[in-house]
Amino acid sequence: MTGSSLSDILFQSIQSDLNEVDCVVIFLWLGGSLSQNFHPNTQGQAIVANAIIAALVDDLGYTVTPFGNREIVEDLVGLDYDQIFHDWAAGYPLTDDSLTGDDDRDGLSNLLEFTFDLDPTQPDSPTRLEPSLVGGFFEFTYTPRADHLGYVTIHPQSSTDAKSWDDIDVSNITENPNGSYTARIAASEPGVFGRLEISVTE
Repeated sequence: MTGSSLSDILFQSIQSDLNEVDCVVIFLWLGGSLSQNFHPNTQGQAIVANAIIAALVDDLGYTVTPFGNREIVEDLVGLDYDQIFHDWAAGYPLTDDSLTGDDDRDGLSNLLEFTFDLDPTQPDSPTRLEPSLVGGFFEFTYTPRADHLGYVTIHPQSSTDAKSWDDIDVSNITENPNGSYTARIAASEPGVFGRLEISVTE
């Protein structure tokens, strides 16, 4: 293997499984002149690397784990992935500035306050989702802060017993022109519950 790079070996090992166009694209990125200065040490380059990994997985069925958001920012770029949350929390005199903190004791964690651009030092009214019945569906609308959506993931969920929850299908979630989102739950069940599950996007 003298003189062969990992890119060459990878390209040689898969070229028989791909059509000519696929081979050219992979060679350009992994073994050709365009990739000579390619290193996954910036966020943009890591995203490109993930696109290549996704293509290999989809086309060839390989099991390859893509870079996660936190891995890209912290391990590859060397930045604090949670900086956007820390910057937001620093704008308030909090005694507990963690994601789970609740200085104002309103039952909303700092992560929830961050997501919906609330003041974590002022108690907010309960975040009960008030549904409306529209064409056989219960609809509820929520408005997250737009520039915080890259850091958090919001999963609208439904349940018939408030114990076991399922994600609402994306086909029943609409992004509205004003930046809000409306989720719909079929009203066919005798008892229907809705909630938002919020987590940090890893």
